[in-house]
Amino acid sequence: MIDSTSALNLELITNNRNPRNGHTLFGVLNYTKTPGGSRRLRSNILEPLIDASTINTRLDSVQELLQDEELFFSLQSVISRFLDTEQLLSVLVQIPKQDTFNASESKITNLIYLKHTLELVEPLKDALKGYKTPLLKAYCNSLEDNRIVCKLLSEIYEHIHCLYKLSDTVSMLDMLQSFAHACTLSDYVRPEFTDTLAIKQGWHPVLEKISLEKPVSNNTYITEGSNFVIITGPNMSGKSTYLKQIALSQIMAQIGSFVPAEYSSFRIAEQIFTRIGMDDDIETNSSTFMQEMKEITYIIQNANDRSLIIIDELGRGTSPEEGIGICYAVCEYLLNLKAFTLFATHFLELCQIDTLYPNVENNYFEIQHVRSSSDIREKIAYTYILSKGHTEEKNYEYTYVCLPRINTNAGTYFLLVYSALVRMKPDVIGHPRGFLKRSNFLHLLFPSQAVTSSKQRLRKSWHHDIMDGQAGWGEGKHQQRNTSETLKERAIYRLANMLVQTARNSRLDPNSLQIYLKGLKKKYETDCLASEQVPTEEQQ
Repeated sequence: MIDSTSALNLELITNNRNPRNGHTLFGVLNYTKTPGGSRRLRSNILEPLIDASTINTRLDSVQELLQDEELFFSLQSVISRFLDTEQLLSVLVQIPKQDTFNASESKITNLIYLKHTLELVEPLKDALKGYKTPLLKAYCNSLEDNRIVCKLLSEIYEHIHCLYKLSDTVSMLDMLQSFAHACTLSDYVRPEFTDTLAIKQGWHPVLEKISLEKPVSNNTYITEGSNFVIITGPNMSGKSTYLKQIALSQIMAQIGSFVPAEYSSFRIAEQIFTRIGMDDDIETNSSTFMQEMKEITYIIQNANDRSLIIIDELGRGTSPEEGIGICYAVCEYLLNLKAFTLFATHFLELCQIDTLYPNVENNYFEIQHVRSSSDIREKIAYTYILSKGHTEEKNYEYTYVCLPRINTNAGTYFLLVYSALVRMKPDVIGHPRGFLKRSNFLHLLFPSQAVTSSKQRLRKSWHHDIMDGQAGWGEGKHQQRNTSETLKERAIYRLANMLVQTARNSRLDPNSLQIYLKGLKKKYETDCLASEQVPTEEQQ
């Protein structure tokens, strides 16, 4: 299941900026030759398969189509000659109320179209005879009873089921050859299906189509033991693109297509949910904040252990303090599910959740600060490379409010960090930058309060009652469990998780498996040694 909001956010069928262009997942994969094949591809993208054996049967067929170029182009040539078989069927099954001249003329035209369609059955059978995969052989055999040459229109109703089978065969073959065609234009790889989402050097398929250069590739690794990934980084560093490419790759894999990566393994997702964007809705009288709450409530109410959840910048429609509180509450709920969740945020406080929950991983997009000899101003170079850990760019915590304006009446200054990109005048950004250096960024957001009180209030709102086994928000102590005992527990958890994954999915030979297990042991011992060097709470 993919809800309509997620389909729009991921631009599966329609491009949000320009509905007329083909910069969508459908546009990337659509090399179909018939209207029926195009409709079938569209419906599959919106409703991907969830049965691994059916998906693998399709993948086998796509792989065989790619292996023999002559057979592939022969099949493609025959399919391109088919008319819209489904439309023809819908007309043929209709019985006119009166036998008028126009109705008779339409019958004759339909008979001609039917004759043309049936004449293509034999060439289609010949094009399929050379294939050996079960699905392609089954479609070849299904053409034996044809799809019968009817001499009279009345006989069509008796054998109409044959035409429906023909329509299904042509549209499916058209979609499979479209997948194969897309693979010939890019270095896609056949996905595997396990209980792990592992992508080696994956990239965004739509971005590849519209960019002059190949997009930067990144790795993804999510398991049941590390199923919640928090992603941080400055604006424009690649967070949203990365989140969308994972969802698109998941959909591509589940409809039977190869995916843009060097290697890929997916866990079958029963549902894909997304929370992306910052738009209000005039029709439903919903503000940006209300839209956020509606979307996140829908996810919480419908997500299960087999869901893939993509959340990008939750809590931006309200104040930073309230936004952090909402994000933490949502994260804590989702952490109790086995759903695979990717959560991009500017709230760096959320990165501390990994000290409380061992199934949380922190990743961030790297940037570089560059200062040329001819320009005294520091510029930002985006690498679009994902690394472990969280960003140290403190000034990006609240960049969603950074607008190119100064409101002196309210005493609030907004720092424009992208002045070079939008060509903002230096005198507009100079004053807030200098003010930032002399004070604190929180003071820019809360001018009516002291900097220290804002920080303390923000931190005091974190509260985790470990003794009661309950987590919540409120005025109270904030315990970070970066102690020796906690780090050791985390090392044990990670080792156990890796051993379970190895037992389930490993295809290594005994010698390679032994080497891999020794590596796990060494990593565990290193983590334990590091934990012993952390001072206890009493020492702190």
